[in-house]
Amino acid sequence: MQKRTRIWLGIGSAVLVGGAATAGLDRDDGLLVPKALAQSHAGHMMLVQGGEGGEGGEGGEGGGAATTDEESVLEPDQALASDLLLMKGHYRVGDRLVRAGRWSEALPHFLHPIEELYPNVREILAERDQPPFGDALDQLARLVRRQADLAAYEKQLQEVQGRIDAALATVPAEKRGSATFVGSVAVSLLDTAAEEYANAFDEEGKLVNVVEYQDSMGFVEEAADLLGKHADAFKSSGNAQRYAEIERSLAELRKAWPDVTPPKKPVMQPGEVLAGVSNIELAASGLR
Repeated sequence: MQKRTRIWLGIGSAVLVGGAATAGLDRDDGLLVPKALAQSHAGHMMLVQGGEGGEGGEGGEGGGAATTDEESVLEPDQALASDLLLMKGHYRVGDRLVRAGRWSEALPHFLHPIEELYPNVREILAERDQPPFGDALDQLARLVRRQADLAAYEKQLQEVQGRIDAALATVPAEKRGSATFVGSVAVSLLDTAAEEYANAFDEEGKLVNVVEYQDSMGFVEEAADLLGKHADAFKSSGNAQRYAEIERSLAELRKAWPDVTPPKKPVMQPGEVLAGVSNIELAASGLR
């Protein structure tokens, strides 16, 4: 089968915040689906191996897919893990905002996984005879929109996190914990974070999109957790020096996000963030 790079263009969820959060949305397979794209949100790269069309293919629920002829750098298991961890990154930041009582600000972070990531995840899981979990994502977003009881929210978030973990478990454990696999997925998360961060500020360094800044923060934190969780795999496979280089670069990179509330002026310019990610990618390229 032909390898292809899919770039999903999701709806700009910031326009959905507040009481009008579901205005202009239709139901499809238990999901909140946009009737029209109000504005383009930064496209997350979803690199998969597969044929044409399908529910998650071109013109799918993610707002449509633009494809290129470039050969993807992620094989299906890596792409699936990357998309699922991007979901977790969204929920990580959203949960932080919910617990601060900032429900409306949190809402886009609970909509983005549905709009941008789940359609592709659903397609891959269906190929693996795994049950869909769009309804669980939908219910969580609705609870946030309604600013529901915190206990109900926490229960549903736990359900969603469990379903994501179950989907991750479709990747064999030995592969999932290998240095090369972890390094590739972490770099994918960081690449997306750099893109989101660049969209958060204009050319003069003025903050123009709070949601993108927060998204990028969540993705970097997920990448850091992934690498930290598998530190032993790096050290035991002859990659200790490269892992140390990755850790140093990542620690420096994380200074760009001092708090979930973005600074008035960026701590690091988008080009500096991209350079930091490139350093990590270079170190990860030699993993074995």
